[in-house]
Amino acid sequence: MIKVTSKNGNPVPDKPNMLHKAWNLTKSIVEYAKSGFENTAKDKYEERLIICDTCELLNKKKGTCKVCGCVMSVKAKWNIEKCPEGKW
Repeated sequence: MIKVTSKNGNPVPDKPNMLHKAWNLTKSIVEYAKSGFENTAKDKYEERLIICDTCELLNKKKGTCKVCGCVMSVKAKWNIEKCPEGKW
């Protein structure tokens, strides 16, 4: 199995642990609510998903990011969200 590294050179585990994912989800929901539940424009959403689909850090089977553990079809839709690797 090939070990993947994040942009800062740290090895990326096969998946974030449950506490890490719960923390990321909690922060995201709070920020999303503070934004007034603002979603991205359709073209921007589709562009984000294309970037994710070509990323080596996407668990393609589950549609989740190996760095943050988020479901990318949801994260890409929320306007306040950013790729943890700075790709969008």
